[in-house]
Amino acid sequence: MSSFRTLPSEESGVSRMEFDYYHNGTEAEFEQYYKFVRQVALEDFELCERAQANLEAGVYGEGILNPVKENGVLFYQGRVREAVYRQFEAEKSEKEERAKTEKKVVGSVVGTGISVR
Repeated sequence: MSSFRTLPSEESGVSRMEFDYYHNGTEAEFEQYYKFVRQVALEDFELCERAQANLEAGVYGEGILNPVKENGVLFYQGRVREAVYRQFEAEKSEKEERAKTEKKVVGSVVGTGISVR
C-alpha cells in the first residue's frame, strides 16, 4: 500500500509531493512494487502538468470523472463523502440532544422559583 500527499507551497505553480510506502514482503517484492508505483506516479505527474497547462490555456475546464478510467478516485471520493455525511449527522444529533437536555435543566430551575442570571 502507498499513500501520496500533495502539499501546496506559497510559490505559484509549485507543490511538494510526499510518498509513504507500506509493504509486508521480501525486499525483491518491494522493489518490484516500488518500481510500479513510481512509474504510475511519474505518469500521473506528467498528466497533471499537462492538464494544468491546458486549464491555464483555456483548452478545457474541470468536469466529471471518467467512471471507467477513474473508478478508484470515484470510489475514494464516495467513501469520504459517506464519512463526512455520517459525521455531520452524528454531530447534528448530538447537538439536538444537548439542546433538549439544556432545555430540561433550564425548565426545572425556572420551575423551582430560583432566578438564574
